[in-house]
Amino acid sequence: MTEAHELAHFTFLLSQLSLIFKPPDGRRFDTDTMIFAVQLHNISPSAYKMIRRSGLIILPSTEKVKQMLAWGLQDSNLKTLFDQLKPQQRLVNLMFDEVKLVETLRFSGGHVLGYSQNTAAGGDHEMLASHAMMVEVACHFGGPHYILRVLPCKKLTSDQLKELLIEAGSGDTLIVVDGNEYKAYWSDIQKLYEIDRATPIRLTKLTHTVVFSKPLQRQSVPLVCQVFNDKTVAALKMFKGSLGISEGTIILTQTMSEWFKIMNVKDRFSAIRLRDESRQPWTADCTSFTRLEEACQIISTCAWQGGGHKLKLTKQTAEAFTVSTHNNVDAAKLLLADKDFDFVLPAIFADEPWKVFRPSQAKNRWKPLH
Repeated sequence: MTEAHELAHFTFLLSQLSLIFKPPDGRRFDTDTMIFAVQLHNISPSAYKMIRRSGLIILPSTEKVKQMLAWGLQDSNLKTLFDQLKPQQRLVNLMFDEVKLVETLRFSGGHVLGYSQNTAAGGDHEMLASHAMMVEVACHFGGPHYILRVLPCKKLTSDQLKELLIEAGSGDTLIVVDGNEYKAYWSDIQKLYEIDRATPIRLTKLTHTVVFSKPLQRQSVPLVCQVFNDKTVAALKMFKGSLGISEGTIILTQTMSEWFKIMNVKDRFSAIRLRDESRQPWTADCTSFTRLEEACQIISTCAWQGGGHKLKLTKQTAEAFTVSTHNNVDAAKLLLADKDFDFVLPAIFADEPWKVFRPSQAKNRWKPLH
């Protein structure tokens, strides 16, 4: 019986039964009933009026539904939703997506739809909308997506997007833009190698084995590091104009080089010994976590081109990269926040991963500084 009370249709029946014994002026509809009413009214206003007049289902008046659909109420949706979130749900992702529309007018739900709502479209409020900007929110740790607002717009500017973020009433920490896939070309690495090997003073660590490696050789970490390092990045930037090096190739090479240095911290003094701030031990207030998240975003939107199927950065490879990185970050944050560690050496995770799940034994190696 307890499970039956949790069913959606059973809850709807209980709501209808409670409304029968209340006078029309004193009825208060629950959230599920209001959502159902709005959805039904949007599908067919005529059918909504017919069902409501029949009395078979108790529904709010059409005026109440139109009031909920009014543009003026949508401006406060973002702030209202944030106020109702639980503490663990405060970290959320705001998503903006733009969909192209046919510039036309239509009548629905008692409203004339099709006009642009952004006033900066040229000062003319009668301009027809060419796009629909949809604003969604979802918990960072998973869950359903909620549509907060659909904004018919024309020539939406970056300043208006910034206003929407400020209107949300929260601090943004990371902005990810879709539709800007980084395209890296392995042929750029090959062209750089051909130029570099002909010079008396080598600028990179590239060799024939590295550039034209066999499948088994690509699993060697030392060989991979001969491609993704600071020397290769500097050489790519130097020959960018003369060799036509793609910007995506430089970004991916630099990202992987920085990622390896951040993840390969083996002792507390690596940054001092190697004179590289990227090799600092992980602490609660370090910037390594943010930089690793940025690296995951780049890898998830990057693709090798011009190297054939064998050299393609597949979706599975990118997913393995991001999952592995996030697992290391989560384990480090657990040790720093819950186990009173002052710093974490991420390279230890790769050597002895079982210690991630046995922090009490790991303290023999990672001693808190007190």
